[in-house]
Amino acid sequence: MSATGVLADVETASSASTLKNSQAYQDAKSSGGYESWVAYPVDTSLEFDRFVSDYAVNRVPIHVSFRHLVHWIKGERASHYIHPYPAKLLAHIAHFFLAARKHVPRGAVVLDPFSGSGTVALEAILAGNIAYWSDVNPLARAITKAKITRLNIVDLEGILARLRRRYNEAKDVSPPEVVNIELWYSEGTIDRLARLRSAIAREAEGDVADLLWVTFSGVARTSSRADPRFSVPVRRKAGIVARGRPLEDDPDVWAMFEQALRVNSSRISSLGVEHGLGANGCVGDDARSLRDPVDLQSELPVASVDLIITSPPYAGAQKYIRSSSLSIGWLGMASVRQMKELDSKSIGRERFSKDFLGNFAETGMPEADAFIRRIAEKNPMRAAVVYSYLAEMKDVFTESKRVLRPGGCMVMIVGNNTICGENFETSEYMKLLALRSSFEIRLELVDTIKGRGLMTARNKTSAVITREWVLVFERRPDESGQ
Repeated sequence: MSATGVLADVETASSASTLKNSQAYQDAKSSGGYESWVAYPVDTSLEFDRFVSDYAVNRVPIHVSFRHLVHWIKGERASHYIHPYPAKLLAHIAHFFLAARKHVPRGAVVLDPFSGSGTVALEAILAGNIAYWSDVNPLARAITKAKITRLNIVDLEGILARLRRRYNEAKDVSPPEVVNIELWYSEGTIDRLARLRSAIAREAEGDVADLLWVTFSGVARTSSRADPRFSVPVRRKAGIVARGRPLEDDPDVWAMFEQALRVNSSRISSLGVEHGLGANGCVGDDARSLRDPVDLQSELPVASVDLIITSPPYAGAQKYIRSSSLSIGWLGMASVRQMKELDSKSIGRERFSKDFLGNFAETGMPEADAFIRRIAEKNPMRAAVVYSYLAEMKDVFTESKRVLRPGGCMVMIVGNNTICGENFETSEYMKLLALRSSFEIRLELVDTIKGRGLMTARNKTSAVITREWVLVFERRPDESGQ
């Protein structure tokens, strides 16, 4: 990040200007909140500059603990916990970079092309920035929107009473298409979820309904027979329950929903006490083809983004669509067939047609090509996973370069994982792709992952990612100097 800050002297593009002029943004600004920084009490610029200076001299990754660096964040924060999501980004990481006020002034446009559950977007608006976000997973987009929308439910009791009346009155409601529904739910739970879904569907569309649906999504997963320790649905074994929940095959769906809605309503209401919240906009569903948030039929304008903070998918390590399959089905976002189409659009996916297997084009990275050849000898499908992942991440870097202003930075959080028993050095390949896409490497930080949130199988030693690399790339000016 340049000393002049991510905005420098460059004007933001029209879409950002439109969001800055939005009523929500102006209301926040006129509240006087721009004189305070409640959600961001500490400026991390000096610490960031020290890391950059040390890296420039030594050129070796610096080991850190973001929990210690951002020690003022403890426990729940705003609406981060509104909905579970696999491999959620640690909020402390996004916060550290956004709190470097010398480099990221308020009003900067911050993009996360792989938004997941909206961690970066929430931290960005809390910092008074404009948040752009994108994700192929429709559930991720729904969670992000609900999480970052300022909402004060003044008549929560009235809403609950209305929903409960409809829930009790509903009879013989058919459930939507949910993959293997009878495997994951008892007959009674299916009936109760279907009646609750019907009750919510009669609410008027809008921000309140969005929160109701996201809350319902969480209940649909929690009330299932899926093992709560794993993101991908796996039938729980006897005695395995969610923390604080008794073991029951026929849970009280209404009670679970009512409790969850009260908690989520409180979480969302906390945004109301934060002054100077930034505006936000969804920029599509494909990190390789970002859209204008004001007009999704048009491209996101060139050089309209000041800072990118993102944690892209891992190569075959997380099954995001499958992890969300129960919620996607209950929310009616996609049929089983359509979920397969969603998965085929996901970067890092695991399945390809036989026609795709075999001879792969050169990636331009000799180390990667050698790795792919070795894996192909063991498992052609896994080789396809690696090849496709690198090819598609190359497109992500190309698009990121297009929308990021010269001198702007991309902060990328990745983890190295294992494929066919061999270490896949994701961080090294991302650095190579960055260099080939007109980015300079400014900083490498390494943090230890607490807990086992990135475990991807029931086996306790399977695919456990224990460290994250936080890479900071700076977008070089074009040859023309523009």
